[in-house]
Amino acid sequence: FDPLPPYLLRKYIAYARNYIHPRLDEASKQVLSDFYLKLRTEHKNIDGTPITTRQLESLIRLAEARARIDMRETVTAADARDAVEVMTESLHDVFADDDLGTIDFRSGGGGGGGDLSQA
Repeated sequence: FDPLPPYLLRKYIAYARNYIHPRLDEASKQVLSDFYLKLRTEHKNIDGTPITTRQLESLIRLAEARARIDMRETVTAADARDAVEVMTESLHDVFADDDLGTIDFRSGGGGGGGDLSQA
């Protein structure tokens, strides 16, 4: 495996950004929808659910980016599964309960800037 020279990689990325605009096919929509709905139903609690449409939009962007890397105009189910895997790993990294290995949204995760009352 020989890596691309930096100048060629920049051209590749620029071309993909300008000319490749992937759209989801029905299979990829189903994969993303199923995962999103599963997250919403599994992680509802008394305080409401932390899973919002932002997570769905992120999944769509990740799947589109995956297709764009391969210069494809259509997002496949495999691209959607890759996006789901990235999201799952991210959620586990941020919210995993160390003792059980399950996702616990009450732990707060890592997106906050600490206690704002001291600012």
